[in-house]
Amino acid sequence: MNAKQAILQAMLVDAICQTVIETGEAPEGPMYAAFMSKGCTLEQFNSLVAAAVATGKIAKHGNILSAVRP
Repeated sequence: MNAKQAILQAMLVDAICQTVIETGEAPEGPMYAAFMSKGCTLEQFNSLVAAAVATGKIAKHGNILSAVRP
């Protein structure tokens, strides 16, 4: 992964986190549909979600992403 790809990945992970934090929780399906419409594959989306969960800001329960409250 080059620097440009790493920056894009970080921005997308942050977008996922911010969306979930702002809404409290979000189903993955509609979020994936939005990413898919821009050319993101399911594998790429799952990788982004895993990275977002790894930040500790959100959690995944089945297909629902929820904000982690301190």
